[in-house]
Amino acid sequence: MTKLSAAEKQRLYRQRRDADPDRRAADLKQKHQTYLKDLESQKRKRVKDLTEREKRQERRKWRVR
Repeated sequence: MTKLSAAEKQRLYRQRRDADPDRRAADLKQKHQTYLKDLESQKRKRVKDLTEREKRQERRKWRVR
């Protein structure tokens, strides 16, 4: 058997995760908790809290992705 590329491993992991509704819900809950913790510790800001310059920079990053 050949080795899987990183993209293939990631695809398989996501398929397994999404196949189980409980596991998917747990993953989404964990991501949401991390997001809220980052907001509280000010590692991350909401768009409404950014300056105009920061908004432009973030939106440029989003467009590139």
